[in-house]
Amino acid sequence: IYQTMENQFTAPILPETPIARVNGALVNRFVGAMVSIVGTVEGVYGDRTTIRSSDNMSIAINTPSGFQYPQGKVVEVIGTVENNGSITLQYATGFDGDYNAAGYNKLVEYMNGKFHGE
Repeated sequence: IYQTMENQFTAPILPETPIARVNGALVNRFVGAMVSIVGTVEGVYGDRTTIRSSDNMSIAINTPSGFQYPQGKVVEVIGTVENNGSITLQYATGFDGDYNAAGYNKLVEYMNGKFHGE
C-alpha cells in the first residue's frame, strides 16, 4: 500500500477534505482530523518517529514499517491526530535547504487565528 520515493513516504491517496496546518501546541485541537505538521526528525524507533515541531515541542508520529528519515531532517507529515496527541502518518516529504522554524511557526499561528483582531 505504501510506496517510497526519493525524500517521500506516501499513501496512495490523500483525502479531499481540508488539511489544517498545525504546530505542537495546536495538535490536540484537531483530534480525529487530518493535519499537516512540519518539524525536524529527532529519531525513528520502529513504528514511532518523533519530530521537533516549529514551536519546539516533541511530537510522536505513528509510522509504518520502513519509514526512515535521518535525524535532523526537516519533514512535513500529513496524518490523522489520535486521542493521545500522536499523529498517524499518511504522507511525508523531506525538505532540503534552509528552514526557519520561527517564521513557519508564525505562519501556522496566523492561519489558526492567533493574530485575528490584533
